[in-house]
Amino acid sequence: MLKNWIYVGIVCLIFFNFSCFLFKNRNVSYQKVLLKIKTDETANAGRSFYLAVIKVKDERKFAVESYQEVLDRVLNSEGDESLLALRIMLPGKKEKIYIYTQKFQPIAIYAFFTEPSPYWKLLLKEPLKKKYKIIVEGNRLRLK
Repeated sequence: MLKNWIYVGIVCLIFFNFSCFLFKNRNVSYQKVLLKIKTDETANAGRSFYLAVIKVKDERKFAVESYQEVLDRVLNSEGDESLLALRIMLPGKKEKIYIYTQKFQPIAIYAFFTEPSPYWKLLLKEPLKKKYKIIVEGNRLRLK
């Protein structure tokens, strides 16, 4: 009789763990976000540059991370789920980037200029809007 209760207990534990695994992210809200990016002719002194969109796990780290740290992370990002988009941007052009991410997950936009300014990155805080307009002027990113 005791043996049967042990088996029932083990089966219940397995079922409980499996159900937690299946339903752990049920309350996470995802959404599609449109980033409309407009570069002027002076962007990066008229040269192409990379633009990356990355999930932010720690806003304090975002504030202090260096250009080289982020660039190294992007260049070695194979299989990294935090990298949402990576594009080559051309001065004087417009680009639309659609990303699919958690509504309450901040994201960062990084522009890898040849000569970065203090405005080479932007933080978009949660809750995320459905659309953002971003302007690139010279070596600077800004929200419109």
